[in-house]
Amino acid sequence: MAPKTPPTTPPRAPMPAEPGVVPAPPGQPVQKSAQFGILPSQVSDIANKWKNEGDAVNGLDFSALGAAKGEGSTTFAAVRAVQGPAKKATDSIGERLKTLGTKLEAFNSRVVETDARVAADIRSVAER
Repeated sequence: MAPKTPPTTPPRAPMPAEPGVVPAPPGQPVQKSAQFGILPSQVSDIANKWKNEGDAVNGLDFSALGAAKGEGSTTFAAVRAVQGPAKKATDSIGERLKTLGTKLEAFNSRVVETDARVAADIRSVAER
C-alpha cells in the first residue's frame, strides 16, 4: 500500500490593511456598508456621536411638566410628579453616553498605538 500524500493548501494572500468589501449576493449591488472590519476613524466618529448625544440627552428640559395645571386631577398630579425622576433619568443616561464615548476614544487610541507598535515589531523581523 502506497503512503498517502498529505493534502496541501495554497498559501493565503496577506490581509489588506483596510477592511475590504464583502461580496454581495448574486445580482445585488455591493453596499458601502457591506465591509468587514472597522477603521479607527469610524470608531472615533462613534465615540464623538455618543458624547454629543449625551450632551443632547442631558439638555432635555422637563420644567414644563412641573408647571402643568389642572385642579383635582390625578393625571395632572402624575404629570407634575414626573419632572424630577425624568430629569434624573436623562442626566444619568446622558452621563453614561458621554462616559462611554470617552472610554471608546481611549480604547481606540490604545488600539491604534498598539497596532502601530506591533506592526513595527513584525516589520523588524529580518527577511529570509
